Amino acid sequence: MTDKNKHPTTRGWKDFFFSNYLWFGVLVILLAIVIEKPVTSVAIIHRVLIDLMEAIGIAIVVASIFTIATETSHFMTKIQNILENIVVSKEFLGNIDIERKKEALKSLLIPSSEEKLIYSNIDTYYKKYINKTLDISNACVRSNYYVNCRAYLDASKKRVAVEQTMSYRLYPTSSGYKPIEGLVSDQEGLSGYQVVTVNAPTGQRKTFTPAHIDGGDRGYIKDKKFKVELGDIGKDCDHLDIELKAIEYGEDHWMMLTFQAMQPTDSFKFSLRCEDGLIIGSNDTFVFGAEFHIETNTRKDYISFSCNQWINEGTGLAVLINIPHKPIIS
Repeated sequence: MTDKNKHPTTRGWKDFFFSNYLWFGVLVILLAIVIEKPVTSVAIIHRVLIDLMEAIGIAIVVASIFTIATETSHFMTKIQNILENIVVSKEFLGNIDIERKKEALKSLLIPSSEEKLIYSNIDTYYKKYINKTLDISNACVRSNYYVNCRAYLDASKKRVAVEQTMSYRLYPTSSGYKPIEGLVSDQEGLSGYQVVTVNAPTGQRKTFTPAHIDGGDRGYIKDKKFKVELGDIGKDCDHLDIELKAIEYGEDHWMMLTFQAMQPTDSFKFSLRCEDGLIIGSNDTFVFGAEFHIETNTRKDYISFSCNQWINEGTGLAVLINIPHKPIIS
């Protein structure tokens, strides 16, 4: 019985040894050597002819060997793997600069002729999202973003208030960390940040507040915005753990609490608990390309939103907090 698995290899070697082209090439080389040996002095034209015969013979032998090699499955698989590593491997594509990556994606994602017939300017749509995707290297991304909120009635200000504690892990851009910015929570009750705490993996911690502004902490207020520079504490750190405390005020008996992601975020959870007779009147999410899971209770004083996928900038949610049927302040 013939072994089918060995047949192609055996045939390849037989073809190699008995190839007419191979032996013809060897014959030409030997003939050139035989002609050259007995002659001690030859004319230039003879020398050229002898060298040409040797070159032709060598070319025929090499071509025969290469032809046989290309017919073997092992050789073809090896060449295929090499080409794949060069053209489509992450090592190759990952090491080219951003602009060349954009050009590569534009070549792959070019609109079809049918799409251009429907709308000739459709290629600008592709270009927009290619640029948006690759510009992520210029944005700090976050993971494990948790927002815990407590809604209550602030008797001193006669309005609904929501205290928020936000925590997440922040990763730098290719050029380092960008500052944290937000509105200030001042004595007049303006909604905004109260405290920003930054923890480095080295164990170092810095706390920034609008009331504590100096050159060392580099937290400062400009146009009612609180800005925290992360360059010093984030130097040589592959991530920072951030915690922010903020307060937000609504009206006398209701408030529309909103949240919007301003950076690409991997995994997100938002929870809200109401006190002092406040309930959750309604809620909605604004999400593209991800799934949110919502949990509530029968008393309507608790709600949570969670997503275990990436969410993009602009993803958000809105929750209406209110006292049912009547205002709370006369």
